[in-house]
Parts: sequence; structure tokens; C-alpha cells
Amino acid sequence: MTEKTQKKFRAADELKEFSLEELSRLTDGVIFISETDAGLEPFAEKQGTQDFREKLESSAENTEEVSFDKFFDRLTARKEWHTPDDEKRTAAYSKIRKYLKDHLTDLSVVRTGKVKIDIVVFGKTSEGSVAGFRTRAVET
Repeated sequence: MTEKTQKKFRAADELKEFSLEELSRLTDGVIFISETDAGLEPFAEKQGTQDFREKLESSAENTEEVSFDKFFDRLTARKEWHTPDDEKRTAAYSKIRKYLKDHLTDLSVVRTGKVKIDIVVFGKTSEGSVAGFRTRAVET
């Protein structure tokens, strides 16, 4: 089993305790840049990841699951042309990524919609509930 697979299927008792307050602190002021800029909205819900995923997929016509790592790779890649603000945002996304990997399992990213896209990044806490963040993008 690869290290990547082991992390995805870690036992709940190997996770650090998830804190919505800590995720809120990490996401405060961080924006997701697209044709519109949107903030990150942390959440925690008392339902299982499968029920949550089914609810997301049944609520929109166009649903796409994106790899968690692929989603964050784009947001955390450092470019030589980055401004100081870009570097701060990249560092913030790196911290968010690490926090989610340390505190959640079964990490997923689901995009719903066509031009106005809702993006939900989520995983399972050690207690079995769902947590993560929501944001929006506009792509024409």
C-alpha cells in the first residue's frame, strides 16, 4: 500500500481532533480566485460523507469530483511572477491543505454547476461527521 493510500484510509484514531474554529482562523481572509473572487466558508455537519456526497450530487445537474491533491496543487504552486499577495495566498492554502490532511480522512473536492460553480472541499472527522469549506468560482 502506498503512503498516499495509507493516508486516505487512516484509522479515525490516528487523526488529530478537528476544530471548526481553527479551520475558520486558517481560512479567514483567504480568497479563491477565478473570474470572480470568493471567500472560503468553513463548515461542519453531523452526517456521513456518503450522505453528504449524495446530497451534493443530487442538487445540481453538472457535478464533477476533482482530486484533493490536484485541487490544492494549483493553489499552492509557487510561481516566479507571484506578487507578495500571491505568495501569502499560496502559503495560506498550504496551511489549509495540511490542516485538512491532518484532521480529516476521505478527502474530496466536488464541483457543481457550469458557469457559476460551487466548490466543496470536505472529508470525514474522527467522529464520523463531515467538515471542510465551500467556495464559488465563475468560469466562462
